[in-house]
Amino acid sequence: MAKDPEVLAHQEWLGYLQPVGLVVSPAALVDAGAYVDRDVIDVQNRFKEWVGEVPVGESEPVASVEDLRGLLCGVFGWRPSDFLGTPEAEPVPDSLEVPLTDYHEPPLRPTYAVRGPAPQNPAADAPTAMWSRRGSSRGCSTWWLGSRAA
Repeated sequence: MAKDPEVLAHQEWLGYLQPVGLVVSPAALVDAGAYVDRDVIDVQNRFKEWVGEVPVGESEPVASVEDLRGLLCGVFGWRPSDFLGTPEAEPVPDSLEVPLTDYHEPPLRPTYAVRGPAPQNPAADAPTAMWSRRGSSRGCSTWWLGSRAA
């Protein structure tokens, strides 16, 4: 019996990633209505405009997106008001600050956060993605994707 071409497409891109640990199955992605868009040349070219090289220590430079907010607005059509922590929106909630006591570092506090879809339980509403940058433009960036209860 032939496999569904959409399942095969998801198996293909998951194979490129070679993920470790729990991953959504290709069948679940198809059931959820997710599909692999192979017509991505225009988006890829717009994405490349936001990627630059950043030196890291003494090693070779690495590819980096230094303006994630600009990338998300310029390539993916997000609005500045989609972010928390911008002049156009609410501040980032204090509940997103992550203590780093084991590392003897100041707490990690996101520069921006993104609120997810309207929750079933408004009391549990929390941004679903955040990122923070420490130091100069050549410093480290931390992206955390997921949900964090307030």
